[in-house]
Amino acid sequence: MLVAAVLGLGWWGLHTPTKPATPPASVAAKKAEPIVLEAVKTERLPDFEAKTAAQVAELRRLLPAADRADTTATGRYLRMARRYWLAENAAAHLTSQARTGAVTAVFPGQVDLTLERITWFMRAKAYNQHLTAIMEERLNLMQQGLTLRRSSLQVFKSRYEAQMQLLDPQEEKVNQEATGLAEELRGHYQRKQPLRGNITEL
Repeated sequence: MLVAAVLGLGWWGLHTPTKPATPPASVAAKKAEPIVLEAVKTERLPDFEAKTAAQVAELRRLLPAADRADTTATGRYLRMARRYWLAENAAAHLTSQARTGAVTAVFPGQVDLTLERITWFMRAKAYNQHLTAIMEERLNLMQQGLTLRRSSLQVFKSRYEAQMQLLDPQEEKVNQEATGLAEELRGHYQRKQPLRGNITEL
């Protein structure tokens, strides 16, 4: 009799529908919240390939015929010129953004990319390219210009991260000097008094 009662209670427990557990209020509220997609404004750093190609071609035309006759040296020089203009164009672009206050959250990353382009030039410049005297002189101008740009970009990034004004009179002078060197390379002689101080020693 006792065994039958126990079996009956067991059978009733197995067949009684159970009420599903109620989820905690926080979980229910989380499921009810709509998914929000936030739009983030980004600006891709231009590659400047077309502009650079035109500038490199211009530098080739400016070489004396005797220098161009050395095709091996000319090829090396033009490869270095390409590295220079890719970095210079990007740096000038970012400087323009700093001047106008048109920077966005991607600015520090764009600065880093441009600094890598400058380093790409500087590492190659450290090797003897076996160029003509005129080519070497022009590479030295490129190096001076990118040294100035590198310093400015590092200042811009630090000031951006500190939420400070990016451009000041000193950085404007650096920009003018670097731009003048680029113009000189293109045959537009605008040599000005060089900047004084630690910037020329970098």
